[in-house]
Amino acid sequence: MTETRGHIKKILKRTLPLELQSYLTRRPSIGIDRASWDREYAAGEWSKLGNLDEMPRYALIAGYTRNIGSGASVLDVGCGEGHLASWLLEDGKRRYFGIDLSSVAIQKARGRASNGARFEVADAGTFYTEERFDIIVLNEVLYYIEQPEQALERYTDLLAPGGVLIISMYRVPESISVWRRVVSQVDVIDKVWLRGSSRTEWDVWLCRPAQCSNCG
Repeated sequence: MTETRGHIKKILKRTLPLELQSYLTRRPSIGIDRASWDREYAAGEWSKLGNLDEMPRYALIAGYTRNIGSGASVLDVGCGEGHLASWLLEDGKRRYFGIDLSSVAIQKARGRASNGARFEVADAGTFYTEERFDIIVLNEVLYYIEQPEQALERYTDLLAPGGVLIISMYRVPESISVWRRVVSQVDVIDKVWLRGSSRTEWDVWLCRPAQCSNCG
């Protein structure tokens, strides 16, 4: 059976578009250590997140933030090399804070930072700050966290009154499972299904905490 799966994987890697092949090497899974992320970022394995195929997702997230307000503060959880930051800071008015487990990714993000963006090495599964944010972006990160329900509850506590969550997940069984686990914790304001040029698919949700007394 293992040999059969390996053979199928080889066939897929020969026939799928290059951009989609890269996702075969990393399906979302929990327990990936900091050293592994650092090694992959150092090798340039995640530079693909700056490719054209990722633009629909970034553009939608940026559109949601602009609809909320040009002065809204943003926490970007799992920011990687900071590709999304440039989309969120085009007008230069927003307070932006990005966190990621990989120190290599954060170093690269700081190298391209503009308009006062801040980046910090932190574990998305345990991060906490006294700051409060109008928008918290969970961009391709919830399916890497062992307890996504608890993580989402903690990030909800970091929202300013009236704040919103933007959740994006690459569409695979792992992300569908995570969404089913956390959906009761949010009220969905808007949701969009996206498909990139390489046939990569995402689901993006604009949400408020469910039955939140301070949501306005």
